[in-house]
Amino acid sequence: MKNYLIIISLIILLFGCSKSEQCLSAKIETESMETLYGCEHTERSLGIDLKENHSIVRSQAQFDELVTGSCVDKLDFEKYDLIIGKKQLSSGVERIDYDYSRDCMGKYELKVKIKMNLTSEAPNITFHALVPKLGAGETVSVSVEANH
Repeated sequence: MKNYLIIISLIILLFGCSKSEQCLSAKIETESMETLYGCEHTERSLGIDLKENHSIVRSQAQFDELVTGSCVDKLDFEKYDLIIGKKQLSSGVERIDYDYSRDCMGKYELKVKIKMNLTSEAPNITFHALVPKLGAGETVSVSVEANH
C-alpha cells in the first residue's frame, strides 16, 4: 500500500501542473525612436499629457494629437504601435530598459525598468517603446519600476 501511495504521489507531482503554471512568456523585441529615427534624450524631449500612467498610440493622427517633441514627424504605424507614458522620479535617469513579452494566453506585458542616478533632480520623464502592431482589440499591461 505504501508503494502505491508513493507512485500516485509521483504521478500527481509530475502531471498535476495546471496549464497556467506551464505557460511561459515569449520575449518580443521592441524598438525606440532613438534606434529607428536617431532621436536623443526622449525621456525629456518627448511629451504627452499623462500623469503616472501610459497610453497606446495606434495611428499617426493620435500621435499628432497627443505627443509633442520635435525629433520625428512620422512614425511607421503600419508596422508599430507606440506605448508611451510618464513617470515622476525622485532623482535623475541613467537608463531605461524594456522587457516586452506575450504569454501563452495571448496577453502582452511591457515591463519598464528605470535605472536612476544619484543626482538631486526629480524629473517627470517620458518612456516609450515601439512594439509590433497590435490587433484591434489587443491591449498591453504596463508596469514601471524605478530603482537606483
